[in-house]
Parts: sequence; C-alpha cells; structure tokens
Amino acid sequence: MNGFKSLYTRLAFGLILLLFVIGVLYTALNTIATQRFVAQLNQDLHRTLAQNLVADKNLVAQGKIDEAALKKTFQQYMVVNPSIEIYLLDLEGKLLSYSADPDVVMRSRVSLEPIKAFLSGVEKYPLGDDPRSHDKQKSFSVTEVPSGSAPEGYLYVVLRGEQYDALESMAFQGFWALAGLWSMALSLCVGLLAGLAIFYWLTKRLRRVSRRIEVFSESDFKSWSASEISDSSEDEIAQIEQIFEQMAARIQSQLAALIDKDKQRRQLVAQVSHDLRTPLASMLGYIESLKIKRNKLSAKEQEKFLEVAYRQGRRLGHMVDSLFELSSLEAKEIKPQLEPFVPLELLFDIRQKYAIRLREAGLSLEIEFDQQGAFAMGDVSLFERVLDNLIENAMVHAATSSQIMLRIESSAESIGVSVSNQGELINEKELSSLFDPFYRADSQSVDRRHAGLGLAISRQIMESLEGSILASNTVDGVIFTVYLPIA
Repeated sequence: MNGFKSLYTRLAFGLILLLFVIGVLYTALNTIATQRFVAQLNQDLHRTLAQNLVADKNLVAQGKIDEAALKKTFQQYMVVNPSIEIYLLDLEGKLLSYSADPDVVMRSRVSLEPIKAFLSGVEKYPLGDDPRSHDKQKSFSVTEVPSGSAPEGYLYVVLRGEQYDALESMAFQGFWALAGLWSMALSLCVGLLAGLAIFYWLTKRLRRVSRRIEVFSESDFKSWSASEISDSSEDEIAQIEQIFEQMAARIQSQLAALIDKDKQRRQLVAQVSHDLRTPLASMLGYIESLKIKRNKLSAKEQEKFLEVAYRQGRRLGHMVDSLFELSSLEAKEIKPQLEPFVPLELLFDIRQKYAIRLREAGLSLEIEFDQQGAFAMGDVSLFERVLDNLIENAMVHAATSSQIMLRIESSAESIGVSVSNQGELINEKELSSLFDPFYRADSQSVDRRHAGLGLAISRQIMESLEGSILASNTVDGVIFTVYLPIA
C-alpha cells in the first residue's frame, strides 16, 4: 500500500492536522489568558491609584474639587505616564473632564455598575467602560470625590489607555507572535516525530497481518502458517490475527474439501458414464441384432433378445433413478418427516416383503431384539429404504443356503439396527470407502448388477435422519449397523 491509501500515511496526516489545530488553539488561548493576567496584575498594582492621585495632587480643597489642580494633573500624566487616562465623572457616570484628546472620546457617560462593584469590593477584577470605544471594557481604578461621605462624582482612571493598547498590539505582533509561532512549530515537530514513531510501532503488527494476508492470497489460499503469530496481547489487532487465522484455516479446509469434491465429481462422471454405457450398449446391441436378423430368428430367439434388452433397460432406469435420488439427498431436496416409530414392527414387515425372494435364493432371514416396543425417531419410509439397500446387498454377497440376521439393540440415546450375512469379508482398508458413490470393494468387483449407489444413498439418508451407518467384518461375514436417535 502506497500513497495516501496507506493507514500509516493517513494517521500521520491526521496527526499533523490535529497538532496544527491544537497549536493554533493553544496560541489563541495563551494570548487571551496572558492579556487577562496582565490586566488583573495591572489592576492589583494600581488599585489605589485614583485615591493616591486625589491625595498627592491635592485635587480636593476645602471639600471641593480643585479644577486647576485637576487640569494640571491631566497635563502631567499625559507626559509622564501616557498609558493611563484620567476622567472626572458625575454621580450619573457622565464625563465632566478628562486627560484624553477630546477628538477620540466616543462616550459621554460610562456605566456605574462596575464602579460600584469596585468600590464595594463585590467583584475583585471588574472591567469598566472605555470612553474611547463604544464596546470595549478595560481595567480601571476609581475613587469618590471629594470624599466618600459626600461624593460629588468619581475620579475614574483607565489603566490601559489607547496608547498602551497600541504599544501592546505592536509588541504582540512582534515578540508574542514570533514566540507563539516558534512555540507552535516546535510543539508540532516534537509531537509529530513522537506521534509518527508511536504510529509506526502501532501499525507494525497491522502491516505484518496485511503482508501475511497478501501472501495467503498470492498463494491461492494455500500458504498460511499459524506459528508466525507470536504476539501474546489481546487487543483488537491480536483479535484480527486470531479471527483471520481461524478464517484462513477454514478457507483451507473448505478449499481442500472443494478439491476433493471436484475429484470425486470427475470420478463420478467417469464412473457414471462407464456404468450407464454398459447396459445401454448391451440393450442397443440386442435391439439392433433383432432389427437386422428379425426374419432369420425364431420366435423363441426373438423373445430372448427382447427379454435381455428389457432387462438392461430396467437396469439402466434403476441406475438413473438412483442417481437422481442421491443427487436430491445431497442437495437436501428430500425433507424427512421425523416421527416416533417402532423399528421392530418395521423389521417384521420387511421380512414378510422379502419372504419369496429369500426362499428363491435359498436364504433365510432371522430377527433378534433385546426389547419390544422401543421407539426411535425418524422417517419410516426413508429408513425402510436404507434397510432395503442393506438387505439386498447382503443377499447379493451371502453364501448359498446361509442366513441373514437382523438385530435390534437399544441404548439410552439410540436404537441400532444391524444387517449381517454369512459370506465373503471386505478388506479392512476398504471399509471406510464403501459408502462412496460407485465404489466397489475388490471382493465385489465381479458383480456388475448394481451401480454402487445403494450404500451412498443409505449414508445420505441416515445423515438426514440425524443418525449414522457403520460397516465392519465379523467372523462369518459383513455387518452393517444403522443408528437412530431414541424417541
């Protein structure tokens, strides 16, 4: 990631902007606070200035204001201390006389509220009206004249006059402005360097995660090593690492499953093509032979040809039906109707259904059970389909004149129904693959009458019924056991 799209660059830009705003605010607040502090300090230093002027300059003579002395004081302070301005007010706050230039005085009276607050001590640092402005207020000193017992007016001294303001503005624009700029620049630089270092350290782990994700993506989601995570903290970044590690592991697992599924699909397509081609080719061959040699064949031979073609057609139809059934089960299109039922009753019905076929095959079917009337939870028709597959499979591979056993065993959580025969065993390594579509064990390879979908369909049905199916060898033959949850 380069340019402004980088998180580190955005954080750095945000920090610069933040520090700049903080610097401007700090300079402004510091200036206001300094001016306020200077005004309060000036007022503290000159709080009694008005009283001292009256006493030192003999402005009161025989209980009256000495106009000549007052005018002389105005002239002296305009030269000696031009930073202050002296005003004589009446009891209404009206300006009677002052030391300032008459052309710059804009008020004819000032408010008496801050004057009374100053004299009474109610407010320590009141601001009074500035006669030179319509809206400004400044620190001041004031006293009653000629005396507090019989006042005729007030001697009102503005401590920071117009000349003082002009000089202060020049000083601020010079020293204070320069100092503020240098202070802000220094703070900005120090804060920026510290912030960039902290951001670099904070985003280091994010960059590591980003790089690992990039490598994971470039490797087609195959390269991911959980051992690279060494940070033991539990902050948000560590949580991102842990969550993505779990997600990466799941992606790899799903990718492996997809690859395996794709491999199975290819094998399935190849096997389906082969298994469908065999009965189809046989059926077409007999039909074609019948079509070409019909006039040369006897009625018995024609009947034989038609019987073989019909049998191969039925075999082909059975395979297609099984494929559709397996596809529907895998796609969850078949929804089981779960309800309590008694498996033992179902086994007796199945034995009755297979009685003729078993007798013709020279086989017998026996039922064993540990208790009567135990209820299982499942779909009766789908479960019967599973038992049909297992019984037909047992009949195909059972030894001549042998026995097929149906057995029910109950536990606290499930009911197991097993189907076993007496015949050839299956290689232990192949037991786990019996339920794959079109799989045939080596010992079963000679039998091509079945498509190899019955056990795959049975597994899908048992999974939809929230049960399971297992296969194992016994001393005499093979046993398949299905488990249903107890009702």
